[in-house]
Amino acid sequence: MGRVKLSKEERFVQKYLKRNGHLEVLKVFERGLEEKGKKVERQSKKASSEEPKTQARKKLEEKTQKKKVNDEIKEENESSTSNGAIKP
Repeated sequence: MGRVKLSKEERFVQKYLKRNGHLEVLKVFERGLEEKGKKVERQSKKASSEEPKTQARKKLEEKTQKKKVNDEIKEENESSTSNGAIKP
């Protein structure tokens, strides 16, 4: 795993802790950053593996919506011809 990209605030805190000799707190802070990096990495892997699934779902939803619209139009046409009335 590579280095975790730090925000400005995180870099500031890290430098402050080093300069002022808070080494114990610095160790805990860096451990938290490593865990954060691992969590972000896991989330990105999970999100990339879910992309094809969501794309397939979207396509399926589009097909079902088109089918519903077509069915509704057919029903309207059948009902209008059976009543003898023409709908605009």
